[in-house]
Amino acid sequence: MDAVPSMLEYIVRGAASAVLPMNLLVMFIGLVVGIVGGMLPGITTVTAVALFVPFTFSMPPDMALIGLGGVFCGAMYGGVHPPIPLHKPTGPPRWTAIRWSCRAGPRKLVTSP
Repeated sequence: MDAVPSMLEYIVRGAASAVLPMNLLVMFIGLVVGIVGGMLPGITTVTAVALFVPFTFSMPPDMALIGLGGVFCGAMYGGVHPPIPLHKPTGPPRWTAIRWSCRAGPRKLVTSP
């Protein structure tokens, strides 16, 4: 038998580690924290992940990365919702689309499609 594990064995180990109940719980908590953090005004995805980092110091590496991934995905999802009812751009990258239109009248703010 070969002493070096194959790539498939590493993939199977990673998948088995990802579906452990404690890892799934940390991922769910990370998603909730990310969604709430993404919906708060002024808290971006990077800020939400940075605020969650101190909680991962006492976790094993795989659990910490799963939790940080959950925060990232949750913040990306949650950051879209507050501007939707206001019909505003959905985040800092979209603010570049705001411009003053001369055809729309004096001092009327419009956004690009």
